[in-house]
Order: sequence, then structure tokens, then C-alpha cells
Amino acid sequence: MVGTKSIRETTKSWVEGTLRSLPIPCPRCSRKTKAEDHCQYCKAKWTKEEITLVNKQRKELEKATIGYMILKFLEEQEWPSTTEDTANAVGVTWHTAQIHLFKLQAEGKIKYRKVGRQNQWWLVRKYEKEFSKH
Repeated sequence: MVGTKSIRETTKSWVEGTLRSLPIPCPRCSRKTKAEDHCQYCKAKWTKEEITLVNKQRKELEKATIGYMILKFLEEQEWPSTTEDTANAVGVTWHTAQIHLFKLQAEGKIKYRKVGRQNQWWLVRKYEKEFSKH
């Protein structure tokens, strides 16, 4: 596919700073902007409260994005994936991946089994399909 970035490339570009920040709606004009303390469209300087709100929205979006990328990665896998495999595919640390995997598990979107020292992760429907046979 032309113009399509992989999950890993997108995450890597965030880490390297090519996407400095995710676009968030301006608190005043509602147009999406990547600026940190003002809107690039209405040119309004934001107050400290507005900057705090925008930064909170960005953090929530980033967290949701990592969860989405993990779900997309697990969807593409035919077999269960370890925390390390997931972290490498999404481009985050093992610890960050583990936190997001457990959050997704708490939301009922994925399941895991402990195999030796590793957690192996499945989407719920793949897990049920695999273990309903036995």
C-alpha cells in the first residue's frame, strides 16, 4: 500500500519527534491544532487552564492510541503474542506494553495465559475459539 505506515513506523516517528504532538481541538475555535500553547488557526494564546486541558486530552489520546495499536497487532497474529513481542511491534517499552495489556484485559478485550515466565496474549474471540476445542 502506498502511503501507509506500519504501527511500528508511526510509533517510532512519535518517539523520534517527527510527530511532536497529536492534533487536538482548540478550546476556542475547535479546529485541530498541533501547537503547544496557542491555536495555529485562530492565533489565540491559551490560558494555563486551557493548556492543561489540551495536554490532558493529548495524553488520553496517546494512551488510547497505544491500546488501539496493541489490539490491531493482536488481530493480525495467528498465534498468541508475548508482552515482549507486543512491545517490539508497537514500539514501546516492555513495561508500557504490560500496563496497556492488563488495562485491555480488565476491559474484557483480551485474555492471557501464563506459560512459564511469559504472559501470552490473545483477543477474546481467538482465545475462546482456541480453548473451546479442548
